[in-house]
Amino acid sequence: MFRLNIAAPSAPDQVVHDAYRYALDCAPAYLAGAGVYPNGLRVLTEAVARRYTARGLPTRPEQILVTAGAQHALRVVLDTLVAPGERVVVEQPTYSGTLQALARHRARVVALPLDVEHGWDLDHLESIIRLQRPALVCMIPDFQNPTGLLLDVDGRTRLGELSARYGVPIVIDETVVELGLDCDAPPPVAAFAPARARIITLGSSSKTVWSGLRIGWIRTDAPPDPFAVARYDLDISGAVMDQLAVAYALDNLDSFLPARLATLREQRTVALTALGDALPDAVAVPGVGGLCLWVRLPRPIATATAAAAAGLSVRLTPGSGFAPGGGLENYLRIPYTLPADDLRHGVDLVGRAYRQAAGSGAASQGAEPGLPGRMVV
Repeated sequence: MFRLNIAAPSAPDQVVHDAYRYALDCAPAYLAGAGVYPNGLRVLTEAVARRYTARGLPTRPEQILVTAGAQHALRVVLDTLVAPGERVVVEQPTYSGTLQALARHRARVVALPLDVEHGWDLDHLESIIRLQRPALVCMIPDFQNPTGLLLDVDGRTRLGELSARYGVPIVIDETVVELGLDCDAPPPVAAFAPARARIITLGSSSKTVWSGLRIGWIRTDAPPDPFAVARYDLDISGAVMDQLAVAYALDNLDSFLPARLATLREQRTVALTALGDALPDAVAVPGVGGLCLWVRLPRPIATATAAAAAGLSVRLTPGSGFAPGGGLENYLRIPYTLPADDLRHGVDLVGRAYRQAAGSGAASQGAEPGLPGRMVV
């Protein structure tokens, strides 16, 4: 089975091994206590704060709340700020996990179309905020999942201004912020925001280090006390050993991240070459980072293609999985996180699946986003 529905790299073996060795060495200092740290271990909040500060956003450990991954962080934010039935603005396309979280929360999703050639239409976003008064805006400005697009400094400044002007909280998902393949990301959106803005930044170790480390965080300008209460109600506290391991990995990120980025560049090239051979009429959005290609098909049969791919032992997510209410049937997401040979074979099978779907005369109807059992990472 070729799992092209998962955009997550394998673990850097030695780093993870060393991280858990460090965690074991540190463990005796924690064993005398209950092991409950609702806001997170100090050693981890310090490591996260140092990373933000190095990226141009001065941050204190007290501004960090540790969570069990970015998806968990989003749930904490939704439980705190959004009542069921209230509006939340998201990009279209956007990460399917965001749509699933909003569906479970029974939020009303408002789509901000993302132009794959020109990026974010922030004038349109302002109109949505002014007219519909959403409770929250959710954005992925750094190597956006699934498009790989990057919001520039002017756009980041504008987001901060919109939050301040209209009083709307804006959630910034930075899960893949460290994975710039053609360029680095600018400083975080919160670094450009005026004092009245409410920018809530989510981070995670899952894409940069390993998804097996279920550790994420929330960064706020003020101490994140309301989020800490919501987090405590969900699961009280995070795993001590995993937090220690992630603290080590973050402090040593610069020792292994260049090699990870080099591998991802090579895998992206393999995926693009394989796509050109398997689907010469398809077009990949020229994203500048992240973990996947956003591929425009010649015909709007993405869901039918994904169904045909399943029969060829390929798990694939059509564009409808990244769109509120479905749609985007001209698009597929193809991660480039598999080994090179698996990528070549998997993408070749996607081409076969597309031709099967096209030959059958299938017309994609689209799949409902956020269906239980649809695993997209």
